[in-house]
Amino acid sequence: MAKVDFYDGKQHPVDSKDIAFQMAGNEIAIGFNATYLKEAVSKYPSEDIILTFKDANSAVLLLPKENDQKTIILLMPVRINE
Repeated sequence: MAKVDFYDGKQHPVDSKDIAFQMAGNEIAIGFNATYLKEAVSKYPSEDIILTFKDANSAVLLLPKENDQKTIILLMPVRINE
C-alpha cells in the first residue's frame, strides 16, 4: 500500500518517492494499492496529471492537465488505519 498525506501545501509520504504537486482544498490522508497507483501513473500519457478527491473513501480520478488529451483513470483507495 502507498500512503501519502497531503496538507499544508506539502506532501508527507510514508515509504514512497517524492512527487511534485500543487494542492487546493482541504487536508486528506488516503491510501492506495502501490501496484495500482504505480501502474496508473506510469501508463498515463502525460507527466502532468490532475488528481481529484472527494474524500478518503471515494474513487480518485486522474485527469489530463492538457485539454488535448482524453485519458481518464479511476483509482479506488484502500482503507487505512490511523
